[in-house]
Amino acid sequence: MLVVDRLTEDVRRLREEAGGILEGGICLLGDDGFLPAGISSPYRYFIDRANGGVPAERELFFDFIEVPEFWEIRADGNRGAVYDMGRRKADIYFTEPVEKRNVQRVEWHMENGRTYKIDYYDRYGLHYATAFLGAEGKVESRSYYSKRHQEVVVEQPQNDTVTLLHEGAVEAVFPSYGQFLAYYMKTKMADNVETTTPDGERHVLWLQDRESPGIWKPETGRTDIWDCILFRQREALEQYRAAGGKGGRMFYGVPRDYRRNRARGEALVLTASDQLEGVEYLAEELPEVRFHIAANTQVSEKLWSLTARENIMVYPQIGARELEDLWERCDFYLDINHYREVFDAIPQAHGRNLAILGFEDTLHGRELTAEEGTFPARDYEGMAQALGDFVGYPEAVGAFLRRQQEKKRQNWEGLLERLAPGKNGGT
Repeated sequence: MLVVDRLTEDVRRLREEAGGILEGGICLLGDDGFLPAGISSPYRYFIDRANGGVPAERELFFDFIEVPEFWEIRADGNRGAVYDMGRRKADIYFTEPVEKRNVQRVEWHMENGRTYKIDYYDRYGLHYATAFLGAEGKVESRSYYSKRHQEVVVEQPQNDTVTLLHEGAVEAVFPSYGQFLAYYMKTKMADNVETTTPDGERHVLWLQDRESPGIWKPETGRTDIWDCILFRQREALEQYRAAGGKGGRMFYGVPRDYRRNRARGEALVLTASDQLEGVEYLAEELPEVRFHIAANTQVSEKLWSLTARENIMVYPQIGARELEDLWERCDFYLDINHYREVFDAIPQAHGRNLAILGFEDTLHGRELTAEEGTFPARDYEGMAQALGDFVGYPEAVGAFLRRQQEKKRQNWEGLLERLAPGKNGGT
């Protein structure tokens, strides 16, 4: 089973290329009521258990949602609305295609316009969940219902507590989402023993967002349920390892198409410090190259002084739009900053097809850096020679990038091999 916090193109490709490796399919940690075929969720599993099976699919036209007597439901462009004596009480949002006007969710408002709860509907035309919002708009609790409108799962995100109910009675209370997930997996496996592979079903957790630590915290005592935990962001992986977690790995998606690299003389450096290896030497030796140094903080006088050179630009506390412009503008990424990586620089540079060059003692993504792009510590002359040979020669850069792209492909294939039944995926 592959457990993911979001459905992305990378998830779909991993599922596609893994073939029969992930026999348990994909489990999504969220549920919008309209999960694609072959995708499950803990909520849907326990709701179906309470319903005694999977209901027949049916559409729910917006006119048929339940409202208090004498209240009015109207269509309002691409949305619907609920009114009481001319006062707007709720907004109705439709599923795609919106012209069919089938309900996806209903947001209920107070007199001051604040949304206090959101009702969610599913592909079976049932009201299956409600989120209750506090004064600041944050979800204070979330309830999932059976078709008889009995509570099945109740979440309190503020304290990471999950309560599971059966026939109106509490079945279990979990002090973390991770423990709830472990219980779901154990229960589902017990219900489907005959479907597991001879070598046992693999359990792989892939977290793509940093805000998912409650699922993997080692103090839940259930990290043993995972054969492998995949992280998209290095910072999240480092947090996991620092907390004592084991079996964590970086996951690098392989784009179907890479952006064109024009070998322009524009090089990017992202940093959280002023410790940049060899940047002054490179700028001196390569006046035709512009070096863009972007920081996620205010910069020191030392770093700002580099702007005395005409071909060095420094961007303190860079914003998302300005950083995006630099990604588009640059064709080279210099992995020369000491200390931690910022802005997921190496995965971003690799995915955007920038040629990555770095020193042995500054590399943050050795597994993604081509051998020709890796230089001994303080070999400033070697890097300057390579960068100078690349600028203005797209064919040479293209050959280099093919070798760089192969590094990611090897990483992907190695991961698939480790996930195969009988392999030790937790190393």
